[in-house]
Amino acid sequence: MKMNRIKQILIALAITSSCHTMLAQQTNNLYFMKAIPERSALNPALHSNFNFYIDLPVVPNWGLSLGNNSLVLSDILFNKDGQTMTFLDVNAGEAGKMGFYDALKSTTRLNAEFSLDLLGFGFKAGKNYFSFNLTEKILGNLFVPKDFFKFPLFGTTRGETFDFSQFGAKVSVYTEAGVGYSRNITNKLSVGTKLKFLVGQANVDTDIDRFLLKASSTEWSINGKGTINASLPPVVNYNLKADNTLDLSSFGVQENIVFADIQKSVLTSNYGFGLDLGVAYEALPNLQLSAAVTDLGFIRWNTNTINGSIDGNYTFDGITYDSGSDLDIEDYLDEQMDLLEENFAVTTGKAKSYQTRLHSRLNIGAEYGFFHDKLGLGLLSSTLFLNKTTFSDLTASLNWRPARWFNPMVSYSILDNKFSTMGAGIQFKLGPWNMYLAADQIPLYFNKTTGSIPVLPDRWKGMTIQGGIVLAFGGGKMKDRDGDGVKNRKDRCPFTPLGYIVDKHGCPIDEDGDGVADNVDLCPQTPAGLPVDNNGCPMEIVSDSIPDYVEPHPEILETPEIVPEIIPEVIPEIIPEIIPEIIPEIVPEVVPEVVPEVIPEVVPEVIPEVIPETPEEVQVVEIDDSLDSDGDGVPDYLDKDPNTTFAARNHVDQNGCILDTDGDGIPDYLDSCPTVPGAITNKGCPDFIEEVRPAAKKALKGITFGTGKANIIAVHHPILNEIVQLMNDHPDFLLTISGHPDNVGTPEFNQTLLENRANAVKTYLENHDIASSRLIVESNKTMKGLAKNRRVDFKVKFETEKTME
Repeated sequence: MKMNRIKQILIALAITSSCHTMLAQQTNNLYFMKAIPERSALNPALHSNFNFYIDLPVVPNWGLSLGNNSLVLSDILFNKDGQTMTFLDVNAGEAGKMGFYDALKSTTRLNAEFSLDLLGFGFKAGKNYFSFNLTEKILGNLFVPKDFFKFPLFGTTRGETFDFSQFGAKVSVYTEAGVGYSRNITNKLSVGTKLKFLVGQANVDTDIDRFLLKASSTEWSINGKGTINASLPPVVNYNLKADNTLDLSSFGVQENIVFADIQKSVLTSNYGFGLDLGVAYEALPNLQLSAAVTDLGFIRWNTNTINGSIDGNYTFDGITYDSGSDLDIEDYLDEQMDLLEENFAVTTGKAKSYQTRLHSRLNIGAEYGFFHDKLGLGLLSSTLFLNKTTFSDLTASLNWRPARWFNPMVSYSILDNKFSTMGAGIQFKLGPWNMYLAADQIPLYFNKTTGSIPVLPDRWKGMTIQGGIVLAFGGGKMKDRDGDGVKNRKDRCPFTPLGYIVDKHGCPIDEDGDGVADNVDLCPQTPAGLPVDNNGCPMEIVSDSIPDYVEPHPEILETPEIVPEIIPEVIPEIIPEIIPEIIPEIVPEVVPEVVPEVIPEVVPEVIPEVIPETPEEVQVVEIDDSLDSDGDGVPDYLDKDPNTTFAARNHVDQNGCILDTDGDGIPDYLDSCPTVPGAITNKGCPDFIEEVRPAAKKALKGITFGTGKANIIAVHHPILNEIVQLMNDHPDFLLTISGHPDNVGTPEFNQTLLENRANAVKTYLENHDIASSRLIVESNKTMKGLAKNRRVDFKVKFETEKTME
């Protein structure tokens, strides 16, 4: 009879253990379900995409989890030989008990958790999101050491000590009132926080220092020491004995409970605070990283408290029984229980307040979106900090978002480095009603062996489940999916990346039509028809800094600095310091053959026909200065580079060599800043330092206006603010502002319009402390003819006032 009772207790405890739980009331699947407002409980930076939502008490959100961290159902209940049996069944044999025992961890954590939202709502205000929740929570944890099962399963025939010191309980019932705030700092970075005010209704918290059982065939002895703190609701009654020890038999619930009693039990003086912190960042396009720490805080228990201690010993040396004597076993056991209670009585002192910590958790997540975020792959690491121990799990999820009203997902989790389990979630939105159901564990493995119970989910570890209905408004349909300022119904390019300047059709502007959008085009003025690289610059056969389309022979690497050889025979003829006695010997040979044919005349101002110092007997050679083979304005006889290319013919010095005024290795005819040393990649102008380049490329692409309007659209304020930052960081920069009208309206109207647009931008920058002397509005003459795209462009100017687009 006694053994059957022990079996029943063990089986009941084991079955309770088999319902494994996740780490809290929220399922991990909610982390990646973007249409569920409650996911902010896992990370306050991940706010809802609805403009407004409300959670009503009539259809509340709820969460439930039960279980342990050691066992699965097949460790306790299974089919064998056509029968369904437990691990203690005689037909299971020693293998059944050993399988159960080996599956246990050193300490098994049994827990039951429940949450119910009494009220909740949230709303969007610009880049900010505010939320509020009123939630009732029940958190229960029981810690059972492995030796607690070893002793009743296998007993002992020799002296052995069983350690139960890890035995303990932590139970809390409290109400949470939370105020959340999150903000999109940039298009990529979001931060969030939630401050919680807590009111506790009940708590039990134990701390066991020592709990040992020494057992042998002759006696059992128990030695224990520990403390217990409790805060009980006013409707729970108990009595103290004369020696200030608890009378365990006196515990009970008050009869005839009225509303005032419930009110006192709920609105206690047990107060606490909690804090959640979160961040989310788009590290790469379509890749979001996030992290959060939740439930940092405590509750101070002040109402109806019990502070007790246990310190005692108990020895049982068996039952002495003489044949023929009348021994009442029941009375004997009652006597032993009284003795045990006496030795381990809970001694109480003056009731005083105490403090317990919340169960904090760290979440680290990542999600990569495909097909414009219609499909996402997520990974979440979650770690719970409880009773000086950590419990962790890792969840991978596949999130499908085919429509705003329907979002299913599946997940796979590794729990506490031991269990693997499947999860799933689904969300429907019918009108304003947003409904969801999510579970982190679903039984998928079943015992193929039949028994009295035909099908058993033998790998089932329990289920954490959460669901609810909220009323949600706005945000369900995105009027401008890609945020480019063009509504979806008019957007021919509905998935334009953030930051691109677009035309009226919502497509990225590509001024030179080379297939590379202006935002990333390093050569935005490429002539039509030329092949370009990924940067939008003309392809080069030879990398010589000269674009192929201006080179007569692009396959040949030209070096403008090389000076052609000078014909030796010509130079001596024009040097006035020639020795007289040598000239007569040379002239007779040169004059009839070379001089009359190549240089028939001599320029009077360069070589006079008569040199006073020249002896009369010396014959003077006349040179023809009309020959200029390359058309650069320098006659061939003075031209050290007679083969100057056509594009450079107006950019040579007095010797006919191609100019490079600033000495940066880029000839003036290809140098947009010929007096300031620069880089090849910037057409000879000074290059932006590396950290400035990305912002400058984005900012200097310009902004657009509505047809016939000169007011700056709010969406372009970030671009102008980046220009302000660029100018502040580099006080040596000047900025040219040029307006471009469209071809709608009269020329006179358009001229006034483009001036107003340019001046509107200039005024904006001046209002942000950019000196007007650094801002140049291009003249009317310069801006005429640039009638396209309703935009204002920007160019950086350097000290020489040579522009770099």
